[in-house]
Amino acid sequence: MIADGSCSGVQLDPKNGLQVQTVHFGQFSRMVPRLAASAGIRLFEVAPADESLGSVFAYLIES
Repeated sequence: MIADGSCSGVQLDPKNGLQVQTVHFGQFSRMVPRLAASAGIRLFEVAPADESLGSVFAYLIES
């Protein structure tokens, strides 16, 4: 994900799980299910950490 430019950082947090900082949210959200399935990883939840109206709008117009 970092190699293709859709993410700028990844952090493993014991409390919150894997946290990924995206640069291109639309590209990232389309890629995650395919990567998880090909690696045999079961996703329980994928959710934005920042749910402000401004950030949601930015995600939507970026896609």
